[in-house]
Amino acid sequence: MSTSCEQYETYTVKVDSRGAAANNSFVGYIDIPLRNVVKVELLSANIDSNLASTPCLYVYVDELVSKFNDKTSVQTSIRVAGATSNIGPNILASTSNISQLRTSLACIPTEQVNPRTVFTVNGYWNTEVEFIEPIRQIQYLTVSIFSSSGDLAGVAGVTYLTLRFTCAKRNTCLY
Repeated sequence: MSTSCEQYETYTVKVDSRGAAANNSFVGYIDIPLRNVVKVELLSANIDSNLASTPCLYVYVDELVSKFNDKTSVQTSIRVAGATSNIGPNILASTSNISQLRTSLACIPTEQVNPRTVFTVNGYWNTEVEFIEPIRQIQYLTVSIFSSSGDLAGVAGVTYLTLRFTCAKRNTCLY
């Protein structure tokens, strides 16, 4: 007789760009596909980013896009005949790849002194995304690291990410 002891399974997946053609855009393959993913957390990121030109890096994973992640736009106003009017987002400050920045898993402040930016949940904040409709299957992760301008960041060394996946699937106790 088996007893149901958990509602979810949790997997920790380490992804890195070792051996990839680029350290800012790469694909990591998962040996055993994950099924019915309901939540993803970025536990840590280690990125070679001694970049004085960008104050932050956006970690984007194509397979983990959620409508619950967003990035705001700055509102602009114009002054005509002494009256000020708000006209909406500033189109002059447009950003390339804005949809990827909006749906990124995290926006991480860069280290301006150290050659690597290290993000950990304990050192900063939780970065988790929940999915109302479970992702049926994930076999690979397409990772891109963007600068604050929306361009792929200049990443010289290997990028390391650790993600925790929560899957909606009953476990069966073996005891």
